[in-house]
Amino acid sequence: MIDLLLAALASALPLPLTGLVPWWAAALYALPLLMQVWRAGRGDPPAELGARPMNALSLACLALFVLDMAFLSRRLIQVAVHLSLSLIALKAFHLHAERDRAQFALLAFFLAVAGAANSTHPLLALHLLVLSALFTSWLLQRTGLTAGPARRLASAVTLACLVLAAPMFLLLPRLRGPYVPGGQTRAGEAETFTLDSLGLGGVVGTKDDNRVALRVRLEGGRVGEESLRLRVRTFDSFRKGIWGNAELRYRMRRFRSDGILWMGEREGKISRFLEIFPKDLSAQYLPLPYEAAGLEARLGYASAGNDGTTRLSTSVSQRQFHYRVFLDPAAAPVPAPWAAAHLALPEDLESDLRALAGEIMPDGQDPEAQIASLIRHFARGYRYAREDYSASTNPLREFLFIRKRGHCELYATAGALLLRARGIPARVAVGFLGGERNPLQDYYVVRFRNAHAWVEAWVNGGWAVVDPTPPEFRPALERSTLAGQVGFLWETVSFFWDRHVIGFALSDQLELAGAIGDRAETAGRMAAWLGLLLALTGAALWSARRVRTETGILKRYRRLRRRAAGALGADESTLAPEAVERAFLEREPALAEEAGEFFNAYRLASFGNSKGIVSQGARRAYGSLRRASRRWGRRQGQVPR
Repeated sequence: MIDLLLAALASALPLPLTGLVPWWAAALYALPLLMQVWRAGRGDPPAELGARPMNALSLACLALFVLDMAFLSRRLIQVAVHLSLSLIALKAFHLHAERDRAQFALLAFFLAVAGAANSTHPLLALHLLVLSALFTSWLLQRTGLTAGPARRLASAVTLACLVLAAPMFLLLPRLRGPYVPGGQTRAGEAETFTLDSLGLGGVVGTKDDNRVALRVRLEGGRVGEESLRLRVRTFDSFRKGIWGNAELRYRMRRFRSDGILWMGEREGKISRFLEIFPKDLSAQYLPLPYEAAGLEARLGYASAGNDGTTRLSTSVSQRQFHYRVFLDPAAAPVPAPWAAAHLALPEDLESDLRALAGEIMPDGQDPEAQIASLIRHFARGYRYAREDYSASTNPLREFLFIRKRGHCELYATAGALLLRARGIPARVAVGFLGGERNPLQDYYVVRFRNAHAWVEAWVNGGWAVVDPTPPEFRPALERSTLAGQVGFLWETVSFFWDRHVIGFALSDQLELAGAIGDRAETAGRMAAWLGLLLALTGAALWSARRVRTETGILKRYRRLRRRAAGALGADESTLAPEAVERAFLEREPALAEEAGEFFNAYRLASFGNSKGIVSQGARRAYGSLRRASRRWGRRQGQVPR
């Protein structure tokens, strides 16, 4: 009973993380289950409701279901989950019959499937293992097993499932995201980086969003702030408070067979590159640094814009792949020069903008000096603030002349239009700036709060980055505190999960299969060489053993001849083999058979066609003869040698 209640309780744990239910609803659902677990742990019978309260609450659940389906929830999966939660909480007070417990388990199992199908959280694997053990233990207890043996057997079954899941994970195809996406989407990412326009509030909406947008690892050098200024979009046309594009054009480009796409007119160096791992960023445009000369990705095609940005053919969840960006400023693509749209001003603000630009950037200054004057003007007379301009009919006018407080979109918009008012072509760019360094794995975490807007100005025959936002209010490279370093332990686990579990795709499976095939081929060659080496070693050992065997029988014969010469009082060198054999036969007649076997083996090894192989019988015969000859020396008062 406790296992079933705990399984129902654990089934709902992923639901708040996926947005299917709010946290307060999950806590409300957990209260009756925890109460029943507490009573069962004390040995008390479960609390029950009478027939009338049960019927009344059931009708209330039905009414909530209709209301939820008609007005509250946007997806059918949310409606089904809400109804299941209500029925489980109600059914927890009516579990006295076996049929009731089976229905309760079925509803809890549906919740577990819904939570797993809507989540890609790193703790999902642990959650599923716990649920598997709890459900299996409950099912085994239904067969008559007591709680202790049932739980031990359930743990063994769960471990077996885990062992079986490893090869299935490597072999079976999979999806990269939730199977049934039913949670709430976060505003900000889609508005800023996937639409073809930018309002004066699209980026600031992400400033409180701590989710990880992407991770960046640099190879071949150190990360500087500009290396982590990742441009996603540019906008060149400003009308009615909204940025759009009038001059932007894209051209389809195909990746080479090695997966590399050089974006400029020539190939660059590949000694220094960024490796970018998008996580929750869902966009059609790739975040790229300004130094980008080429891409390496598992894509067939990409579209290169005349502004230097890169667009995918369709909008995809970018956690489905990662890509390398080769950094070589000399080979980076040269964006198209300025056009008429880069000097256009909104009609309702044109005169005011020209007047203010003349005050800030007086005549006689070169473009670099004018840009410096513009940045000083914003640093001295304006403050950064997340002001709400939604009720304003002209947010830019209020920012420039009245409030003088605003966020990066307002700074970038005002800066671009004021530069245009002085004849300097300019446009607005949006992307990410800065990040946090993970000291455990040496990569940078870029969050949605690192979203930023700045200006690109045409200066000295090229587009230059101009950031009017005061430096102290821009996103920047951050050093983690002690508490942050502890938090990076979980970030490291999350990165491993995203890269090697969620991001493990068909291409990874094919690469793994190829690596296994190459290693199998290498292992086969190594096995062949090892077999040949073992054969040669065996032959050498056999030859050495043969020599040792032949040498050994001669040594044994000489020892016996020395004993015989000592017993006979004769010169050892003058004794023939027959004389030595006769000496043993006369003194040890009981060993006549052993003497015959040994001396025959000696004659075959020394004078015959024998290959020098000595039988076990000859060895045993020598041992018997030697032990007997030791007694000869003791009888004569000599120490045998």
